[in-house]
Amino acid sequence: MNTKMILLFAGILLLLFVGYELFIHLIKNKQVKGNSYNLSIDLDALIKALKGKENIVDVVATSNKVRFELKDTSVDVESIRQLGASGIVESNQSITVIFGKQSPEICVAIKNK
Repeated sequence: MNTKMILLFAGILLLLFVGYELFIHLIKNKQVKGNSYNLSIDLDALIKALKGKENIVDVVATSNKVRFELKDTSVDVESIRQLGASGIVESNQSITVIFGKQSPEICVAIKNK
């Protein structure tokens, strides 16, 4: 009886170890394939509303906002709002747009465009 318990315990430990290693492998190898971002906004329309890619100096995102540092801040705010922005804050050299949960993906997509 004691040997069966030891073998059962060893088998469970082995399964846990293999499962853990598989999980870690899957997490480390998770990558975005190509430019297939699952965004609910038109990225090209957003860039156009920001006066083109050449007007964007830098893009930084938080969990729900995207801050665009711009050369010229006279952008088409109404078009950005129509794309789904729930809020827009304009300052001297930047504009912060609230896009919600997809803000980090928008930031990455614009940087890679």
